[in-house]
Amino acid sequence: MAQGKTIAQVIRVVNVIVGIFLGFIGVWKIVTLSFLANIGSKFFCIFMPLFMILFGVMIIISEVKKDFGSEYFKFIQTFLGKGCFYLFLSSLSVYQIEDETSDLIGYIYGLILFIFGIMYICFHICKCSGTLKDVREGLLSIDE
Repeated sequence: MAQGKTIAQVIRVVNVIVGIFLGFIGVWKIVTLSFLANIGSKFFCIFMPLFMILFGVMIIISEVKKDFGSEYFKFIQTFLGKGCFYLFLSSLSVYQIEDETSDLIGYIYGLILFIFGIMYICFHICKCSGTLKDVREGLLSIDE
């Protein structure tokens, strides 16, 4: 069980880092006003930084406050829901960062989110494994 709690803590830390970075991307877009560059051709670019901040805050809250997260963000509390959400965020972040001067950062971050999304979906599919059972129990039993 100790190994499951260690893995669960690593997963929580990674999720919080993902949420912080996602929020940082949204704040960076607002502060630099870079979302206004495409306003003529893509009107919805105004809302993208706000969604990035919102999704980052959702991830952080779901990891820090388990009761609040399990009540309002139930889909993020399951491996399948979190995996699909991370796949969605990977496509969103590649699109969002793609317009910057360095496309490489967007592709790297999108790839990281994609890998974690696939990992969570694999966790859901392989739920009969003992280690994954420990991880799931560790994720639910950590009280900080």
